[in-house]
Amino acid sequence: MMAAQPTFTENARSDLKRYLRRVRHALRPHPSVDADEVELEIKGHIEAELAGEPEPVTAERLHGVLDRLGSPNDWVPEDDLPAWRKLLLRVSTGPEDWRLAYLSLGLFVASWILAPVAPLLIFASFLVARAGLRLLEERGEPAGARKWFFYPPLVFIYLVIAIIAVIFPLAVTVGMAADPSLPPDLYGIRGVVSEWIDLPGWLAAALLAVLFNGIWWLGIGLALARLTRAFRAVFWPFAERTQKRHGLRIALVGAAIAALSGSALALMS
Repeated sequence: MMAAQPTFTENARSDLKRYLRRVRHALRPHPSVDADEVELEIKGHIEAELAGEPEPVTAERLHGVLDRLGSPNDWVPEDDLPAWRKLLLRVSTGPEDWRLAYLSLGLFVASWILAPVAPLLIFASFLVARAGLRLLEERGEPAGARKWFFYPPLVFIYLVIAIIAVIFPLAVTVGMAADPSLPPDLYGIRGVVSEWIDLPGWLAAALLAVLFNGIWWLGIGLALARLTRAFRAVFWPFAERTQKRHGLRIALVGAAIAALSGSALALMS
């Protein structure tokens, strides 16, 4: 007969429920595995580990037991895992779990040496780094010093995206507003400069660039506020604290910039 379930503190009980939910989520694509039986097995392990412990059991004590049980994904039979995940597990396990970290940094360094295939190597390094960090998270292991091997390709890719987001609208609007070789009706910008705004060309171009950049960041901010979860997933693990309010603040700044530059154009024309 199974012993009675230990009494937990509120935090410990919440953490146990979260762990069991994650186990069920991991087992959902594997109908051959009975999730109820796995849950009973987990509870049996916990009861055996905590037998004789003072109650209520704290979250810290429970975490020690859960760490020994492994991550929720460890309860999926290896035969049921997809091929890519089996490969990751084989590469990342051994006498030391640094193999993915070495592989990620090695690919990134090689990309600076082998220029013809640099984009491919950087992208591969990026994917390995994300997969390695995700695997550590699932196991509940801290990245520790390994993060300095995983972070370089992630930071590089995210910086490229950020630079494009900042430079692209500025370059496009300045070029379209100031280039006299463009058709006068191209997106209406040259027409605005030549017919509505009676200002020196450089000043009109600058104000238009600021106006369109304000509109651009208004759109970026609204998109971030709407798609916060997707943004956190794309820029993981550096954007985990991003909230909807951050997108709204960016949108507010963009709207203010657009309003001020638009008002300046209207008043000075």
